[in-house]
Amino acid sequence: MKRDFCIFIGCLLVFFLAGCAGTTSSDVSGDADITQSNLSAQTDDAQSSAGFIVQAETIPLSELKVDSASVKEAVSGFSNWTVSDELVIDVPKEIECLYDFGMRYASRQSNKDFYEDFLEAFEYLFPEQEIKEECFFYYGENSRPEFTSDGELVKWLNLVKDYYDEIMSDEENLLYFYYEDKDEMIFEEFTSPIGNDLSRFNKGVAQRLAGREDYGMEGFEADEYFDSIGSYSPDSEVSFKLLDGEMRICDAVEFFENYIANIPGGEEATTKPEVIGISVLDLENGCYGYSFETSISYNGIMFDYFPMNVSYQESGSRYFVSGSGTMVRTDDVDHIYGIGRMKVIEDEEKYSELISLEDAVEAIHSKLTQEVEFKLCRVELVYSMPNTPEGTGLEPEEYLLTTKTAWKLTLVNENDSRAYICYVNARDGQDFSYFTTEVEQ
Repeated sequence: MKRDFCIFIGCLLVFFLAGCAGTTSSDVSGDADITQSNLSAQTDDAQSSAGFIVQAETIPLSELKVDSASVKEAVSGFSNWTVSDELVIDVPKEIECLYDFGMRYASRQSNKDFYEDFLEAFEYLFPEQEIKEECFFYYGENSRPEFTSDGELVKWLNLVKDYYDEIMSDEENLLYFYYEDKDEMIFEEFTSPIGNDLSRFNKGVAQRLAGREDYGMEGFEADEYFDSIGSYSPDSEVSFKLLDGEMRICDAVEFFENYIANIPGGEEATTKPEVIGISVLDLENGCYGYSFETSISYNGIMFDYFPMNVSYQESGSRYFVSGSGTMVRTDDVDHIYGIGRMKVIEDEEKYSELISLEDAVEAIHSKLTQEVEFKLCRVELVYSMPNTPEGTGLEPEEYLLTTKTAWKLTLVNENDSRAYICYVNARDGQDFSYFTTEVEQ
């Protein structure tokens, strides 16, 4: 999940200063619509209709049961659908209600409060280090990188110490603090409040092991430099030797999630960062590391997360909440990209019934061509958000993303090696949509 620095800065400029919501470092969303000509699995009838062909009946959440047997039963009547032997099911088992709501970014603090929270987070993350003024920068209205037409950097961010008074008085419109000590190999970057949007740090242990001290710390991802020996679920009890000792995957996940939750700063968290998948990285010399794929949840339901190895263009006009992290020691987190614990939830509608899995499968099946054989690989219940924010202001917190609970099915057409990621509204079976992406062989 490589994050190129120039692309990252460009996204921030577009998002914060041009009023385009969604393309940020902790919440990744597609910014291109998919044309109908690219949706090869959609029939002509489906292209002209966004609704559910047959009126779906709802069932109480208490009656919802989704397991391998029920999934196979749901697709048994379709001659062109089969179920993968490696089927993944991510449907909460113990929830009493579902929700539709609007979601915003949290409002920014005063610069002074944010500055104090940033220092407190620094002490938490790097307890043996002290802030160096020459490593402490900020991004704001009057502090932005400048590049030549060829992409060469000609001006970097302003130092905090040079504009301290303007920052503390809120004269400077500040968006985030940026700290990078290349000698100590430590990096911290947050927007206000801590965990709201742009949020990441890097302690440099994995980066040193990869021999990439010359690489910018803001864009380093361990899984790009170490081979993965396999993928595991967050509740796996399999154990691997990290740099300082053995640790079960489930224990690492618990440590990682608690570590995120306890980073100081901001107000009370509204959403919960969670690990959704783990890759085990071979660090060589008999040691391993854990690479985490993350999203956030609200009242037990995960937000739709950005599928790995899917391009922004392929994802279409959808909004995702995705992040990553790395552990190479049993008692510390080496890297985090995206926290997302500070979302504002409003205009909430609560309901306790939804369409059944069978009706969701029927709704999606009726929209796809019957001439292609599909293998069902994933069944999920997620908060789905089209990237169509309401509002015209320039501040991130002025944008409202309409969020609804959706059934999400991932199917693979093995003939063309493409996955079809499909959605229908869990409340009524309406709003069918999907996008396609290549499948790794």
